Formats: sequence, C-alpha cells, structure tokens
Amino acid sequence: MEKQIQPETVIKVLSLEDSVGDYEIICELLIDGGFVLDILRVEKESEYAALLHNNQYDIVLADFKLPGFDAFGALEIMQKICPEVPFVCVSGSIGEELAVELLKQGATDYVLKDRLGRLPFAVRRALDGANERKAQKRAEEELERNQKFLAEAQRISHVGNWDWDTNHDKVYWSDEMCRIFGVEPGKLRGLDEWFEIIHPDDRELVRIVSASAIENQKPYEEDCRLIRPDGSICNIKLMGEFIVDASGKPIRMLGTVQDITKFKEAEAAIQHINGELKRLNTEKDKFFSIIAHDLRGPFNGFLGLTTLMVEDLPNLTRNEIQEMSLTMRDSATNLFGLLENLLEWSRMQIGLKAFIPESFLLMDKIAESLILILPSASSKEITICYDIPADLVVFADGNMFACIIRNLVTNAVKFTPKGGTITVLAKSISSNSVEISINDTGIGMSSAMIENLFRLDVNTSRKGTEGELSTGLGLTISQNFIEKHGGKLWIESIENKGSTFYFTLPITHNSLT
Repeated sequence: MEKQIQPETVIKVLSLEDSVGDYEIICELLIDGGFVLDILRVEKESEYAALLHNNQYDIVLADFKLPGFDAFGALEIMQKICPEVPFVCVSGSIGEELAVELLKQGATDYVLKDRLGRLPFAVRRALDGANERKAQKRAEEELERNQKFLAEAQRISHVGNWDWDTNHDKVYWSDEMCRIFGVEPGKLRGLDEWFEIIHPDDRELVRIVSASAIENQKPYEEDCRLIRPDGSICNIKLMGEFIVDASGKPIRMLGTVQDITKFKEAEAAIQHINGELKRLNTEKDKFFSIIAHDLRGPFNGFLGLTTLMVEDLPNLTRNEIQEMSLTMRDSATNLFGLLENLLEWSRMQIGLKAFIPESFLLMDKIAESLILILPSASSKEITICYDIPADLVVFADGNMFACIIRNLVTNAVKFTPKGGTITVLAKSISSNSVEISINDTGIGMSSAMIENLFRLDVNTSRKGTEGELSTGLGLTISQNFIEKHGGKLWIESIENKGSTFYFTLPITHNSLT
C-alpha cells in the first residue's frame, strides 16, 4: 500500500460530480489519505460558477461528463474566475488523448476512477504545486515592490547604481543613474559611452581613479562633472568597489553615482555668503579705523590750533593768525568731506540711501557740485577746466551724482601738485549712455595700486601732495553709486604724469538698468 501524506491544514474542495456514490468514494479516499476536508458537491454549471465567484477553494475535482457541460467547460469557467486554483479531472470515461488535451488547456492532473487510489497523491501534488506558485508569485510581487521602493528611494536621494560583470563585460545601469546622466533608461550601455558623458576636464582624473581601483582592487570615491546630452552640467560623486571570487579574482564591480549638483550649489552659496561676511567685516573694520584714526587725528590738530589761538592770541602776529586760520579752514574742509563720506557710506550700507533718478543738464549739476571744492583747488593754484556740451542731459539721482563728482574731483585735487590742471569732460558715447571723465596732471598710480584701489581689505590710502588725508572711502562710494545707475567706473593712470577716472551714466529712463 502506498504511503499516505498528512496535510498541515484543512483543504477546501469543490467537487463537480453527478454520482453520489463516486463522490462518497472520493471523500473516503481523501480522508483515508490524511486530508481534513471542507468539501462541497455540485452538478450544475450555474451553481458551480456562483460558488467559484463567492468562495475561495483550494482545489477543484471535476468529473469529465456533467449534466449540460464537461470538464473542458468547467476548466474554462474556473480559469476566468480563479485561475490560480488547481484543477484535477476525476473520471472513468476520459481517454488518453482527451486527458492530454485537458492538461494542455491548463488542468493540473487527471485520475481515472478505476485507479482512485492515486487520488490523494494527485491532490497533494496539485496543492504543493499551487503553493509553490503562490510562493513564487508572492516572491515576485515582493521583488517588484522592493524594486519600485529602491527606484523611488534612488529618485528621492538622487543616487543611481551600476553593476559591471567583468567576466562577460556586461554593464547594468539603474534608471536613476540614466536620469542623472541625462539619457533614457536602457540607452547607456558601455563604459566608453559612460566616459564620453564625463566632463572633458575631469575625464582623465576619472580614468586614473578607475584604473587604480581595478589594479589595486580597492574601493574608490571621486567627485566630477557630467555634460549631459542636452548640454547641462551636473556634479556627481562616484563610488565603487570590486567583488572577488574565492581565489581573489575580480568578477564584478559595483558602484553608485550621486547627483550632488544642489550640494555644490549650496556649497558655492555658502562660500559666497562667507565672502560677503568677510567683506562686511572688512568694511566695518575700515569704518572704525577711519573713525579711530583718520577722523580723530585731524580733530586733534584742529583743536590744538584753536587752543593755541585762545591762549596766545595777543602774542600772535597778523600773518600768524591768518596762516593758522587757513590751516584750520583746510582741516575743517577735509573733516567735512570725510564726515560726509562716512555718512553716505553708512546710509548706503544699511539701505537708507534713497534712489530717485531724474533728468538734468550735466554742466549745471557739475558746477553746482564743485562749489565747495574750488577753495581747496585755488589754494593749490590748480586750474579746473570743463569740456561739456551745454545741452548734454543725463538721467541720474542728483544727490548721488553730486557725491560722485565731489569725490572724484576732490581726489584729483589731493594728488595734483601746485600749479596743476584738472579737466572734466563729458560726451555721448551712444544713444543710451554718457561718458564722463576727470583727468589730472597729478602723481598718478601704479597698475598694482589701481588693481587694489576699490578693495577695503587692502590698504591703498596715501596722503595728498600737501599732506591731505585720504581713506579711499570716497572712491568706493562713487563706484557703488555708479553701479547703482547701471554704469561702470574705470581708471587710466601713469606714475608721475597723472590719472583719468572714467564713468558712464544713462541718458534716459529707458536706458537705466
């Protein structure tokens, strides 16, 4: 007698059988075979279909010939409703050819009624096969879920992966890696194509790092750039390592590619912010240096002169009093200019300087702006000349423009010896722009000094030809005001021959940028 196999759980069976006697024999054989049954017999097609719709069966046992339909019809109905359920034909009239055809159509097995002793084992095999298929399906579904989860995780983290089978020289790229490289999934195939997308300036470095990793069989990590097919540039981090067999021979290389473009952009932004903080700290230090030294020193001299005049006025000659008065006037003028620049600079830094551009005649505004400077020029016997068309108009903030002119001309007066000449010129250089220049016959500057002239973190200040104070702050303010109008400032200078400061301003509202 064949060995019986004990099931672990109750099986739910739907029996298509028109013979009660055969049905009872089937039940008895299955129970004797160790099965615990939850079994139901049905004969009609409509009842059969309804039961399949409303219940989940572990197996269907079907006679070949039934009232109104046969096993082929029963199999077709079951495959439409619950194709995963095993179907075993139990019949005494089925021939071999029909049995084979039934198996081709999807039946799991067939058992002849004159050999029903085989039924328990056929049922067990069918159930085991069904369970294996269910387990395989669950595994496939789990694999699909994991693959989707991995793909989504890669998409969110901007990390792709690749796998190189070194034995067969086959490469796999994940969809996210293809996205990072800017190509369609499946289009990135070989290592040569991979290297072609690497930025030309980084390609050799990546080759060296990869070759070293292959030779030494050690993990590697390197940052580089890509140029995608659409021309965009992407920063990536490459990581990889070898997998070796038992003998130490490399068989695979695995790696990841991370899109770090946003990280690099954030890093650049932080560096820019740090640079701005450094600049602001430098300007703050410069500001306090001016207050502590350049401003306090002249005040001490000014106060010293007033003290001397108060204490020794009766003993001073008329010429001495006049000379001291001239010195005090010059000190007061310099102090006024310095204070004015400090106030302009501080208002500009905290955003309190209003910007109200308007149209005005250039020559009239320049003449008005230089009234306070003329005495200083006259005391050094410096001639100020003008070559400005009377009808030339600019569109600018009047107060800012006056400050620019005063600073640049005051600067020219400081560094021009007695008897020199300062020339203010202006001309239209296009329908949108005016070029203004202040030329002097002063001591000039070296190219190195010009290069650092607008850097507050480099000390370029020097005294004028008559010992006048100079902080460089006026030039910085002028440059900022000019750039506020969309213009630019540049300098030409020759040591011991003089300097020319050029700047541009818009002519109309439409040309203001």
